[in-house]
Amino acid sequence: MLEVIKQTYDGPLTLADDMLVWNVTKDDIRVRDTVYEENVWSPPLVRQVPVDRSIMLDVSDEMKAGAMNMGALIQLIYDRANKLYGTNEKPDIDGYG
Repeated sequence: MLEVIKQTYDGPLTLADDMLVWNVTKDDIRVRDTVYEENVWSPPLVRQVPVDRSIMLDVSDEMKAGAMNMGALIQLIYDRANKLYGTNEKPDIDGYG
């Protein structure tokens, strides 16, 4: 691919793989691979902080008409996590189904 592109373009070029990072500043552009750990553990289920719904803006009728009911899916995720971690957390699904 690089050879084909260079037939018509002779400027700087990077073909990105996953986890490639471009650090762009006014003085320089640096390309590097991301350093990451592939084998990580999921964080434990955390207790929710109540949401102050009094400061939320209302959603338009168009947005409401296009909303999918996600309540059952959210409940399923919590059920599985509660079983796995021996917890009994309840999702705040008001407005999601």
